[in-house]
This record gives sequence, structure tokens and C-alpha cells, in this order.
Amino acid sequence: LSDVKDSACVDDDRIFASGFSNGSAFAMKSACSGAVHVRAVGAVGAQYYGEDCGPGGAMPLVYFHGIADKVVPIVGGTTPIGILPGVEEVLAGWAQQSSCTELEPARAVAAGVQSARWAECAENTAVEAYFVENGGHRWPGGRASGPPGQSTGLAEGKRTQEIDATELIWKFFTRFSGDRMLEG
Repeated sequence: LSDVKDSACVDDDRIFASGFSNGSAFAMKSACSGAVHVRAVGAVGAQYYGEDCGPGGAMPLVYFHGIADKVVPIVGGTTPIGILPGVEEVLAGWAQQSSCTELEPARAVAAGVQSARWAECAENTAVEAYFVENGGHRWPGGRASGPPGQSTGLAEGKRTQEIDATELIWKFFTRFSGDRMLEG
């Protein structure tokens, strides 16, 4: 970020972090630790909430995970990037950090996709999640990787086109863009 700031105009009120898999955990850890000041995080397919989280205060998060993900199991466990806690535990930590009062009942937002959000979070923050039934280690709305018909190994599982994580993350970020924060 420092290098980018040295060569380009950067609005510090509009810095966001997003990633997939290892990049997802990295975005969450960076924001959580305060190593990089970001307005909100959009994460897909790998979770993080550690001992370094919390002191930085509330942090808006939108998160996506395939329920049948074999690379990063939703219940946590050993992954290619180490041992991770379960998604439920991680999201509860983010919700607590953001002073959210309770988890609202999950709701269907599209065929095979459930959404969850926490109620009454601290001002200018939110914690929201999307879960893809039978979903693998994939980006919702993303394109297929690899040659047609070739197995993708552990990433097997449903790749939903019912929602588009890129679009939903962008909409989420626009709600937390500095002095232009919008009601969500």
C-alpha cells in the first residue's frame, strides 16, 4: 500500500481488502491486526479471526463460503494454510468485535444460497455472510478454472451462478466509503 501511495493518488477513506482462499484469510488478518487501515473486508473461501483481532475496533465484513468446501472446511481444521477455526466461530468473533447484538435467522437469497447477518452492529459496520449449499472452494459467480471437463481436485463442488460475490462485495464496500457512507 505504501508503494502504491508513493506513485498514485490514494483516498485513505476508500481502502478496502478482498481476497479468495489464502488471499481471503490474508485480507481478514491484515484488517484485523490493524497492519493496514481498511474500511471493510470482502472475503471468500478462507476465514481468519485471531488473538490480534479486536483492539482495532469494529470492522465491516462480508463473507462467502461453500458448505461442502474440502480445501477449507466450514467446520475448520487443517487447511493448506494451516489450522483454521470454523466459519461460525470466526464470524461470531467479527460480530462481537463490531458490537453486533445477535445473529438474525438465515434467509434464502437465491436457489441454493443462504444469507446470514448480525443485527444492530456498531455504527458504520456490519457482518454479513453467504453460504452456498453443496458449494466447493469456489468464487460465487466466478468462471470455471482449467480446461473444460477436467477435474479441479479438491475444489470440486457446486460453483453457484445464482449470486455474484464480486458484485455483492462491491455493493457492500460502497456502504462504507468514508464520508459517503450509505445506509445499508
